[in-house]
Amino acid sequence: MLNKVKRYLLIYACLLCWLTLSTQPVLGQNISDTLQLQEFELISNRNNPASAFQKSNIDSLSKQELNHLDLGELLATGSPVYVKSYGKGSLSTASIRGAGASHTKVLWNGFSINSPMLGQVDLSQVPINFVDDVGILYGGNSLIQSGGALGGSVVLNNRPFRPNDPITTIEQVFGSFHSYVTAVNLNLNNKNFGSDTRFIFQKSQNDFEYYNNGILPSKWMTQQNAAFQNVGFTQQFSYIPAKYHFISFISWNQWNDRDIHPIMTNVQKGGKPEEYQQDFFSRNVLTWNYNKGATFFELKTAFFTEDQNYFLQTTT
Repeated sequence: MLNKVKRYLLIYACLLCWLTLSTQPVLGQNISDTLQLQEFELISNRNNPASAFQKSNIDSLSKQELNHLDLGELLATGSPVYVKSYGKGSLSTASIRGAGASHTKVLWNGFSINSPMLGQVDLSQVPINFVDDVGILYGGNSLIQSGGALGGSVVLNNRPFRPNDPITTIEQVFGSFHSYVTAVNLNLNNKNFGSDTRFIFQKSQNDFEYYNNGILPSKWMTQQNAAFQNVGFTQQFSYIPAKYHFISFISWNQWNDRDIHPIMTNVQKGGKPEEYQQDFFSRNVLTWNYNKGATFFELKTAFFTEDQNYFLQTTT
């Protein structure tokens, strides 16, 4: 056994000597596995949270073509918003993503114009001519601008300076059933001051023919007591008093008169009903902005007043 161990040790020693003598040194390139890169800096402003929200804007060309209509007709034509309308000059409300009309906010220059009683907005009383931009915020994204807008928000804004617009614009529209629309814009701008005046007059008798199947016997009739008239104007003043400062004041005043027609089943019940509604509102917003570099500060204050009168009288 001892002889076998000695024999193996001798063979191992011989192999080790042979490998040592036969091995030649090999030289190669000395490449380091670390690359030295020159440092760089990336500087950016904080992302706008609104950029992640789902928002769509009404195309300006579509708005220009429908400038003589109301907000309800514009949304029904140029957006996926569902609009429930009872006819020209009658109640018109919006529903976004299946929510009720009271869960759809309408914001005008940052302030909600929803009725404090019903929480809704009658879109037929909002002339398209009075706003410059119309946007739609869907779902809970709209809560960033207004509480209670679970379905979404319709955002209306006015631009303070529009130097590329014509000084005076007059539109006159005539339609069926004694319908008239007159819209006038007066735009004056210079380097530090801007004035924007808009006026609208809408009137219609709404005396169209319809088939009344709510009575017996059914027959064709002419709509009665369905006339309406809207008169309003907006006045906006913009002023740059000093560098980095901007002041804007806008006032929206409107008078709405409309008759309320009886339902089809009550047309021939007599009593000579007289039913109408007269509204007036004044909405005023004062804004001050300070914008210097990355610093932006905005202060807004508003004064809204509204008067509604409903009248109903019947005689035997």
